Amino acid sequence: MLRIKRRRRNESNSSAKTGQLMNLSLFIMLLAFFIVLNSLSSYEPQLVSPIVESLETTFAKDPQKKDIAASVTPDPVNSVNEGDTFERIDALFQAQIISYKKTVSSNRGYMIIKLPLEKFSSAIMAAGQRDLTKMRAVRNPRGNFMVPTLVSILKSDKKGVTYRMNILVQVPENPAHYQNQNPARMAAMMKRGSALTEKLEQGGFPQKLLNIGVKKGDPEIVELVFQPHIPFSPVEEKEEGAE
Repeated sequence: MLRIKRRRRNESNSSAKTGQLMNLSLFIMLLAFFIVLNSLSSYEPQLVSPIVESLETTFAKDPQKKDIAASVTPDPVNSVNEGDTFERIDALFQAQIISYKKTVSSNRGYMIIKLPLEKFSSAIMAAGQRDLTKMRAVRNPRGNFMVPTLVSILKSDKKGVTYRMNILVQVPENPAHYQNQNPARMAAMMKRGSALTEKLEQGGFPQKLLNIGVKKGDPEIVELVFQPHIPFSPVEEKEEGAE
């Protein structure tokens, strides 16, 4: 009787070891399969982007905030397709202008960029511009791409928020006083600003999302203010007035 029990115990131990060996073999086979599959696969940013956006929207801490995507691309050129609108604009100016100052207020929802008027004018007026948002990932692209890329960023925000751009040219004195004392210089400044807005509109920038103004400051610096566009609604104005 003792011999029979020992034989059964040895058979059960052998069966357990065989099962473990089969499980280990299956694991190694699956691991090898996925390693080969990964080596043969390719990355398509245009296909991955919608999935990432969906995950960001689904797992966002505050679902009410639409413009919350995080920047994930370190290269400024390729970052024009990643992150929220302000991050994409920042990436565009890093790639095209380089020298500028920015102020971002997420709470108030605006971004201010100050840069040399000559550099901004050169970038806007340059011929043969391309849209970086419609190009595949490239490193150090040559040429100019300010206008079409900026238009694409502001018109087709990924989170459904439409932004407008205010261009503020600057004069050394109070604008009204400067107009009275130097009408010719003021006219020349406004003519230059109008040429910039006209070039932007020719590049596809909607007129309702573009505005130009004058403020006191350094005439060699232009100030750009980006903020959400709130369409005017006469119906809402009437309802507020009635209350």
